[in-house]
Amino acid sequence: MGKSDDAKCNLPKSIKVKELPNSFGILFSEKTANIRKKLDVSTVCPSYDEFDGESLTEFRSVTKDEIRGIVKSSPAKSCCLDPMPTPLLITHLESVLDIITAINNESLKSGTVPDSFKHAVVIPLLKKQNLNPEEFKNYRPVSDIPFLSKNH
Repeated sequence: MGKSDDAKCNLPKSIKVKELPNSFGILFSEKTANIRKKLDVSTVCPSYDEFDGESLTEFRSVTKDEIRGIVKSSPAKSCCLDPMPTPLLITHLESVLDIITAINNESLKSGTVPDSFKHAVVIPLLKKQNLNPEEFKNYRPVSDIPFLSKNH
């Protein structure tokens, strides 16, 4: 059973299925807003004046061997946003290795990430299986992102 199967089994039954995405969306947005309100940015993000380490001015390009190693050592979990199942990607990695390496190097060079890597499927999961699934406060958001986004 995967994460999404677990979530389906434990969703509140007192709310119509069509209303659940908006209800969870509101819950998780409010949680995020409350956390941001409580954060003192001055303690979380030190000013650059306080930094005394070596500056990083550029990234070095990655090699096909490095990308191959990262992909092969990563868990072969797929996301519904993946253009192909991860096991299929791994099986045919040599066919797409040049493209994946080029995407990574262009991202490092430009300082931008492809838009397709910026999306996630948010799955509401109970914090603990013994909690009441009818209470929204008992859920936490889990983001499922495309395989290559994790390795980017």
